[in-house]
Amino acid sequence: MSPDPLEKQAYDVSVDEAAIKWVQLGPLFARYSVPLRGTMDGAWADCYRRASSESAEFSRFQLDAERRTVTFSCRVDDGPAKIQAALKRLELLVTFVNQRAASSAPVSHAASS
Repeated sequence: MSPDPLEKQAYDVSVDEAAIKWVQLGPLFARYSVPLRGTMDGAWADCYRRASSESAEFSRFQLDAERRTVTFSCRVDDGPAKIQAALKRLELLVTFVNQRAASSAPVSHAASS
């Protein structure tokens, strides 16, 4: 059976919460860096950037596609519950981008002989 020409690329990018790192930025703020796992390409990164720029809720999450990380800042005195809530929002963003990128990028299949 030949592949469906309308088949879409599947993305499985996820947030690696266990590998989160943070750096203090002066007396009031900290920057968190969270690695991403899974298949990420230029189309996915473009969808991520559009989604994060279109939503005030997601604009705090900055993608570094080359390093495959997302960074965000919080107040130093934010407790674990606020950091966990930010990570949950980041997971929602990544899930949304996986779906959006998959629906906008067709899979290219090599011709078989």
